[in-house]
Amino acid sequence: MKMITLCVISALLCASAFARIGETEDEIRARYGKPVNEDRAQPPIVERGYLTSGMIVVVMFIDGKSEAEMFMKAKNFDQLSDEEVQLLLKANSNGKEWTDAPTGALISFDQVWRIPDLDRTAQFSKLERKLIVCSGKYLAAQKAQKEAETAAKLKSF
Repeated sequence: MKMITLCVISALLCASAFARIGETEDEIRARYGKPVNEDRAQPPIVERGYLTSGMIVVVMFIDGKSEAEMFMKAKNFDQLSDEEVQLLLKANSNGKEWTDAPTGALISFDQVWRIPDLDRTAQFSKLERKLIVCSGKYLAAQKAQKEAETAAKLKSF
């Protein structure tokens, strides 16, 4: 019984250690400390990387709020376990249920989930063993960036 209680407490503490979509830069800094790198090359998205609990966490901010977070193990060849993936999904669910979202590909090495009420999507790369959780706002900003890049490349045509 003590072992089960210890596992539950440990899981809850780990879940609270990771950022959540919608948190401010200050809240994430309080959670992780100073970022180890920063990339402002693609406005409006500001990307910051953190090292915490044996993981690399890359947080993408728009207007000062976390709109996407990517999680992967810091050590080469270490992989996120299924339990860690589920814990990270739960931490970013606002108490809602993630549902499987088929990719539509004939063969896919990714698993995708959605929470339509929150306009939230998560994708786990089975090959790279990394998880990204993002908002609809992030996906829209990323799409707009790609369209602008394509338009710039084709400007002279």
